[in-house]
Amino acid sequence: MVKESGAAGQADEFKGMKTADEVIELYKLGRRDFRFVAVVTSNFNGADLTGADFSHSTIFLCNFNNCNLSSCKFEHSDLSDCTFVNAEFYNADLTSTNMYGSNLMGAKLGSAIFVKTILAGCKIEKEQLDEAAEVEDIVWEVDKKQRTKMSASDIYAEYKNGRKDFSNIDAQAQDFSGMILKGIIFKGSNLHAADFANVDLTDADFSECDITTCSFKSATLKRTNFFRSNFFWSTLNGAYLEKTNMRNSNLTWCDLRGLDLGQADTIGADISGSRVDETAPMMAIQSESVRESGILGDYRVKGGEESFGAIGSTYISQGVLSQHTTLGLGESGGTTYKSGGSGEKAYRKR
Repeated sequence: MVKESGAAGQADEFKGMKTADEVIELYKLGRRDFRFVAVVTSNFNGADLTGADFSHSTIFLCNFNNCNLSSCKFEHSDLSDCTFVNAEFYNADLTSTNMYGSNLMGAKLGSAIFVKTILAGCKIEKEQLDEAAEVEDIVWEVDKKQRTKMSASDIYAEYKNGRKDFSNIDAQAQDFSGMILKGIIFKGSNLHAADFANVDLTDADFSECDITTCSFKSATLKRTNFFRSNFFWSTLNGAYLEKTNMRNSNLTWCDLRGLDLGQADTIGADISGSRVDETAPMMAIQSESVRESGILGDYRVKGGEESFGAIGSTYISQGVLSQHTTLGLGESGGTTYKSGGSGEKAYRKR
């Protein structure tokens, strides 16, 4: 197991899914580095987080009303659908921050930086930005596709009548669990928070879909196409993969336990922060599809036991997947993995 040391190793200990209470407690203990954290539907109301660094984090559907966020860093973070009513942003940096749909009414923005910030759909008076130190290239409008809203029952009824193409629909928070939907096409659809547990999705097309916070637990994903789809915070625990296309997909902060990732094409996918079985890297390495096609990631495994075969789970960090360079036998006859490509590298031996 790769052991991390120094400041970088300490920083990694605080990455991942957090609650507001955990962040506030760590802040009180002196922590200021909260880069790469993920916080969803949590309540920070009234908290003093002056000087905290939330760069490159995913924080949405959270309550920051009456918070002191002065001198905080939010560069390249997702703060969509949050409430910041009467919050203080004095000297805060919101460069390239996504604040889509958030409520900033009454927020104090004195000397804050808003450069390439997405404020589309926000509740904010433009006069509030007069207090900011820098305002440049603000995104006020986002081209969102018009989608027809459909329920799971309506989709299933039309599917049984022969319709297969449901591209660009809106079926958020719908329950498809247990259905047979072989060959269905959801390309470009918004399926946020939908339940596909135990669904047969053989040959289905989810390319370029919003499937954030969905459940695919124990689903059949044989030849399923997830090209460039956003899985953020979804559960795929126990799903069956076979020739599954996950190229360039966002699998960050997902539950990937029980998956043989070697049965999927994951080149270009990002699995940072995701939870996997301790045996998952070994399963991928042993897979014929990996050895023949070179589908394996450049990732570092942290946590868990020393052995590949240990029972338990671990989290992947810095996990953008790319072509591997070396798959060989270790001195003891076990498998050695050497990651190839840019970024942090790890060596694992059984």
